[in-house]
Amino acid sequence: MRTIMIMVLFFLTAGFAKSQTTVTLHLADNCNTSDVRVLPKNTEGSLQIYPNPNTGAFDLVLSADEKIGTATITVYNTSALSVYSERIYSSSGKLVKKLNLPKIADGTYILEVRSEKKVYKTKLIVKN
Repeated sequence: MRTIMIMVLFFLTAGFAKSQTTVTLHLADNCNTSDVRVLPKNTEGSLQIYPNPNTGAFDLVLSADEKIGTATITVYNTSALSVYSERIYSSSGKLVKKLNLPKIADGTYILEVRSEKKVYKTKLIVKN
């Protein structure tokens, strides 16, 4: 069995502090280490929902590559009609928001966060 040491740097945006973590991979003798690669950082930002599917109560996490500023959170049904909308503000590139939509019907929705510079979208699944 071969052992590979990988050093990973995590940059904490809140304090601009650097921390270092060592990850050890134990590969079976027949594993090909050429398949191990580092993927590039997502520079477009990401919008995630936890949990998904949910019952209408969930956490929205937006990680942007720049300050978000004033933005609008909108939930659209499959007919592209807005079923929820809220204006928010974030002075950083990170937004964590708890949402509770208790009267929303079961189904698939599109959750959109529209900032001053970008639009982020993801699928929202509600199962009561």
